[in-house]
Amino acid sequence: MKKFPHTEFPRELFKLGEIHIELNEFDAALRCFRRAALFDPDNPEIYHNNGSILAELFRHDDALRNYNRALCLRPNFAEALSNRAILFRNINGKHEASYDQQKAIIIRPNNCQFYFNRGNQLYLNKSLEDALLNYRRAIVIKVDFLEAHVQLGVGLYSLKPVYEALDPPNHQPHFKPGKNTVSANDTGSLKTQTIYDEAIQSYRRAICLRPTEFIVYANLSLAYEELSKLHKALLNAKRAFLIDNNGAQNNFNISILQLRLGLFADGWKNYEWRWETLGLAKAKLYPFMGHGTSLSGKTVLIRPEQGSGDFIQ
Repeated sequence: MKKFPHTEFPRELFKLGEIHIELNEFDAALRCFRRAALFDPDNPEIYHNNGSILAELFRHDDALRNYNRALCLRPNFAEALSNRAILFRNINGKHEASYDQQKAIIIRPNNCQFYFNRGNQLYLNKSLEDALLNYRRAIVIKVDFLEAHVQLGVGLYSLKPVYEALDPPNHQPHFKPGKNTVSANDTGSLKTQTIYDEAIQSYRRAICLRPTEFIVYANLSLAYEELSKLHKALLNAKRAFLIDNNGAQNNFNISILQLRLGLFADGWKNYEWRWETLGLAKAKLYPFMGHGTSLSGKTVLIRPEQGSGDFIQ
């Protein structure tokens, strides 16, 4: 076994621990960092890495102790502040999370990951507009930040209920006589159109960065569906299917789109994916006989799947 000088030994252990992290060998990584701490007990990087591993293992109390130790040794340790903020968010310490993330940004104002983390925190707190500002800021700093593009699209999609409140779905747009401007009552529908357009652009940029990402195509399909662009929605849902054909929700969405487009043979066949998405106990009856074929001369037994409303429908 190679022997290292005493001053190099903790450094080698530290590097070995980082390799174990990349391989998802967290227990082995912890052993390396703990041994390194015996030789270098005042190294905040060691405690920060310990905290990150323990948080990954859902050992929140131990993770918090290690982050606190790292910050005692280096109070302006921005990465430790940001990761402690994520930990606080996960254990419902919203105030502490906000403070730590803001402090990390003050220390390192050009770190795109910190803005992304704060965006996620605000998104979970339902501060959607502020979350979007932080995702956009992260993208300004790092144009090819894939996760930020994806989450920006998700955040924009989540704004729909907010803008629908301004313009109820049954509201009919109307124009003032002699003018080509939409009245104030149509603000919601215009904003809804705008946010979906921006969400689509965000997903497209994400596809340019990583054209094999399942969730991007699946989300892009949903955005097109909201705009009633059903053919484009189906195209992107099928692209997601080519990447992962076991995505139950996406496969179920494909069936809905096919049925809406009148593609009944494939639509009814794929509609069986509903059992995987709605948490239903599959009916132990004869299978549905339709699937786009004629039911002439046949008796159909109706069984409710989600409630008595199925009978009414």
